[in-house]
Amino acid sequence: MNIIEKHIEELENKIYKQLNATEEILYKWEYDTYPMDPNTIANIWDEIDNAPAIRIIGDYDVDGQCAVYIMAKGIKSKYPKKSVSIRIPHRFSEGYGINTVIADEIIRSMPKNSVIITVDNGIASSEILERLENMGYIVIMTDHHALRDGNKIPDVTMVIDPEVEEIDNPLDGKYWCGAGIAYKICEPIIDEKLRHDLSIYAAIATVADCVPLIEGNWGLVKRAIQAFRNNTAPIVLNNLLIELGKDPNFCNEEYFGYYLGPAINAPGRLLDDGANLVIRYLNKGNPEDRKKIKQYNDDRKKLKEEQYNQVKEYIESKGLQNSCPIWVCMPSLHEGIIGILAGEVVKEYGKPAIILTNEQGKIDSYKGSGRTAGDFNLFKYLKNIPNECFIKLGGHPGAAGMSMTWDGFNEARKYQITDFNINTEQTKDIKMLINTWEIPDIASTLDKFRPFGEGNPVPVFETIIDMEKENIIFLGDKKQHLFVKDKYNRYEITHFYHEPNDLSDKRHFKLEGTINRNAFRGLETPALNATKAIDIIEDKEKEKDLL
Repeated sequence: MNIIEKHIEELENKIYKQLNATEEILYKWEYDTYPMDPNTIANIWDEIDNAPAIRIIGDYDVDGQCAVYIMAKGIKSKYPKKSVSIRIPHRFSEGYGINTVIADEIIRSMPKNSVIITVDNGIASSEILERLENMGYIVIMTDHHALRDGNKIPDVTMVIDPEVEEIDNPLDGKYWCGAGIAYKICEPIIDEKLRHDLSIYAAIATVADCVPLIEGNWGLVKRAIQAFRNNTAPIVLNNLLIELGKDPNFCNEEYFGYYLGPAINAPGRLLDDGANLVIRYLNKGNPEDRKKIKQYNDDRKKLKEEQYNQVKEYIESKGLQNSCPIWVCMPSLHEGIIGILAGEVVKEYGKPAIILTNEQGKIDSYKGSGRTAGDFNLFKYLKNIPNECFIKLGGHPGAAGMSMTWDGFNEARKYQITDFNINTEQTKDIKMLINTWEIPDIASTLDKFRPFGEGNPVPVFETIIDMEKENIIFLGDKKQHLFVKDKYNRYEITHFYHEPNDLSDKRHFKLEGTINRNAFRGLETPALNATKAIDIIEDKEKEKDLL
């Protein structure tokens, strides 16, 4: 067995272990339909069939927006003459989930026996949902968030939440996001073309909401990526990708997580009622709305950069980088991007992070958003903090949202974890040392395990760079970006902001990063996209042996 065969076998074995899967299981993930329980499906659609009107209550993030879009499209396709409306809470003036304002609107404007469907929310709103049920409405709650200790499961016509063990799960698997659940409800009822289109919205939400890419989710996302590459994705999504500067023909999971997801999120982060701009675009496809979405996304990126610098400076001035989790409360932050800022803190310091800021229009109320690191269950940690610390709390293992008083914040952040180690939390992560010439074969091997993401972390590779032997180019105004081009065009290596660096030997070093396919001028090239440069260990002979 030669070196590349050895490395490919080792890589495949590690990824199968990471996924807790085999080749046969991957085949099932890709091609099995993972249907919802048919009795549950029948009951839901019987209620819809008998209802004079339907209202779908969602959320202002990607998952909530895609879920209401899927549910509304699915119902309208079967009942084109039925009144089907959606309602997304206003982020700043109303907050997350169904609320009394929305309930009052329903009671005031909708006939009794109308069906009220919550998607991506509802598990924390038993009082409001039961009020609607008791007023004569048919309430179907679908959610995927955990149940906070002390809260009760809504006593309504139907509840679906695979995250809550006390609720019978009609889904095949538990890792579905809100849009995924909405899609599974509609899947058996709608025609093949609409089923194909709506599955892509569910896939984008799956990646954006950071639910595990295993079981049915893995195949859902894999097929959606292929749809863009085959030019069969919905035209409004195709055009939005192009507006964002990406070629749909080279789509991969990063297009969902770093481009489409954030862009769909952006208006709802910056504007009180911004999510409805996105819903309007998805329905109408107006170029003007598409350009507005891109502009809000650009504004969001600029705001994130400015405010993250403030957060980082605050953390380091207070010595908070040594705490776990990292709790930050800064009144100056924009309420709509605190989740993004928490994610950036996690990437910077490798610790779970909770970021809070003043809640608009309220005295002594701070809205917060948390993100986890490794396999650490953030919501479980927060549930173990006394209830009185929170005004509101919701979430799942990877992320959480909350409202707190100042005293509640100060009390909650005392609950520190002393034995948290990111390295032990991420024992399934894969890192390998390879030769540069192995990149094309490694890229081909990785293709069959994509999509990578939550629950299936992308492997990391190191390779040794010898500046005397490689075809090195420095790009950028200040020649700060390192680019390695194989003379036979078999592969390339990139390292943005390589210069300046602290390498002890600037001619002979390692680059660490992930392997993908870089698209340029209609062609894809296997590439190692490096994120950092590293000194080679002192025992160079030992490092050579690894290869």
